[in-house]
Amino acid sequence: MDEQVKERLVDSLDKVMQWAEGAEEFVLEQAPLVAQEIVAWKFYEGLCWGIVLATVIVAVLTAAAIACWVIISNSEDSEGKVFAVFPPLFAAFPIVPATVCLAQCVVQSVQACVAPRLVIIDYLSQLM
Repeated sequence: MDEQVKERLVDSLDKVMQWAEGAEEFVLEQAPLVAQEIVAWKFYEGLCWGIVLATVIVAVLTAAAIACWVIISNSEDSEGKVFAVFPPLFAAFPIVPATVCLAQCVVQSVQACVAPRLVIIDYLSQLM
């Protein structure tokens, strides 16, 4: 009975060692591809969010300009034209944070192009 247990244990350990060696080879083969995909993902993530934020900024500015134009063209006295100041003031609330976020997205995309190793290191530090 002890001989059978020892043989099965040895066979099991051999299978585990073969699997571990195969996994190590797989990881070594795939590591460069994973690194490239991480850098590409960070670049396109920053690019996509940058496009979304730029669209929001343009839309808000356009809406504020149209609101000013409507207020100025429909008011007949100077008191009514004073209200034309409010749409740009209200537009500043979403534009300021959107511009900051847009700058961060641009920095992320530029970092992925210029310093891909830093992107990988940053990504790995977030995983730990």
